[in-house]
Amino acid sequence: MVGFFHSIIFLRTTFTASTNIRTRSRALTINIMVYRVMVFAPRKADITHEEFKTRYEQHMVMVADICGDAAPVSHTRSYLKHDERSNPILLAGSVDQSYDVVVTMTFEDEAGFGRFCQALDTPEARAMIEADEAGFWDRERMKVMVVEDVRGLE
Repeated sequence: MVGFFHSIIFLRTTFTASTNIRTRSRALTINIMVYRVMVFAPRKADITHEEFKTRYEQHMVMVADICGDAAPVSHTRSYLKHDERSNPILLAGSVDQSYDVVVTMTFEDEAGFGRFCQALDTPEARAMIEADEAGFWDRERMKVMVVEDVRGLE
């Protein structure tokens, strides 16, 4: 099986995020190039949401150790709220496919993302990551996407 991080190495795009800075006399807009990837990750059917959450947090410590200085600038994990039967709490619509965590990784630029992928693309790193993920992560149902932000009405 191709490693998770190895499989996203082909996702390439950049975008510009604007940051407004106010001075005494005027507002300045500074364009910052960033590269952002989102991961929609489901758990394996035989573990609970809480078990998945615990395993994923442990997994990220291992990944951080492997990638060292090539780590993302930020790595935000948003765990979906689940009920006592480990089903996601849905406020509207229906769920054909559910995820346990939505991950947003931000890199300085596309080159930073490339360094991250290279760090995780060694045979040893791939073996460690795949072996660990095999115990909790349903890799066949996951989705990985490159996204861009649009800011409005600030």
